[in-house]
Amino acid sequence: MSLFRFVLTFSQTLEKILLPYIKALAAKKKPVFALAPQQINEKDLKFFSRAVRELSDLFTKERAGLPSGYLNHLPWRIAYLLYFLPINFAKACFAFEKLPQTFWEQSEFKVLDLGCGPASASLAFLYVLERKNKKAKLEIQLVDQNKKILGDAEFLLKAWQNEKSLKNFSFQSDSKKLISTRFNKKFDLIIFHHVINEMTALGAVERARWLSPFLFQYLSEKGLVAIIEPALKRPTREMMALRNHLIEENFQVLAPCLHQQTCPMLASTLNDWCHFYANWEEPAYLKKLDRMIGNNNRYLKLAYLILSRKDAYLSKYPHDYFRMVSNRMATRGKTEVALCGPAGGVRLTRLDRNRSTKNRDLDQSKRGDILKWGHNLPKTFSNRFDVKLGVDQVIKAIKE
Repeated sequence: MSLFRFVLTFSQTLEKILLPYIKALAAKKKPVFALAPQQINEKDLKFFSRAVRELSDLFTKERAGLPSGYLNHLPWRIAYLLYFLPINFAKACFAFEKLPQTFWEQSEFKVLDLGCGPASASLAFLYVLERKNKKAKLEIQLVDQNKKILGDAEFLLKAWQNEKSLKNFSFQSDSKKLISTRFNKKFDLIIFHHVINEMTALGAVERARWLSPFLFQYLSEKGLVAIIEPALKRPTREMMALRNHLIEENFQVLAPCLHQQTCPMLASTLNDWCHFYANWEEPAYLKKLDRMIGNNNRYLKLAYLILSRKDAYLSKYPHDYFRMVSNRMATRGKTEVALCGPAGGVRLTRLDRNRSTKNRDLDQSKRGDILKWGHNLPKTFSNRFDVKLGVDQVIKAIKE
């Protein structure tokens, strides 16, 4: 395990709420908050596994065969709640941990969850906020054009509120198309969770042209934007291009990027895309489902962006800081990694004979970690430069 890496956990409260709710849906009973739950068992998981496998296959094939309104099909809707909600919840928690510490210090939060689905991201925000600032007031605005999945979101949030006896929490919901949604307030956090890539009616340029004025209109002065996407090549590279456009439109990226220049990975290669892994403790029932369908979710792949208005938050990363944007690639006699930071994109190579106590942090670092390394860096930003790490050069893992 790399230095400073934390392990995400799935909310026991949410699992307690979610599984009986799914059981009631499958039995076509009206779910109620005071469920005397008959928990999902092995037989149930085998029954649900077919729909989970079907939906998983559709999601991992660049969504080309995914029909519109797929969540109106009850078996797929149940599969989504049972399997993908916990996974997406964990991905959102990972992204929210990247929000600046000063963001969490305010006394009141207004959150907009666009294309909310079953409220995976909103539930994740509640979960993280409980640890960061339990006393804060929270208002969530949910928007999704699918009324059935929006009903699931409403139930789960209300059940969470009841279970936790939350006094300072409220939410509203609207069943609307995202492109035509209007509001009478500004928000401290606007969430796009697996949404941008599904806006297939708009091309990549059209999405950017819609998003920029939308954010300027509805984002508060210190507000943040969280964009979370599946770590597939096409949607991630489209998100990387969207990042470049938003920077030109007076937004700044706070994470994962450590700079405000054009994305060097997008500029220098057609084959790579910037994604990361969330380390989590998978719920026991999901491990069983994974074994049944042949999936492995020990580590969750995601692509994400945290953005703000330009200069709303100060950049804290000096010229010699880099984020590791690849796995460690160990080949015969050497180790290679891709880094990205204020100096640009770097392909760093360390020959095995140059391994030393000064650069041993490299051996424990993983994709997503921040490293400090500053030997002979270019003074101006470079999309790509290749360097070899000398035995006396220091490379140090930095806590984010």
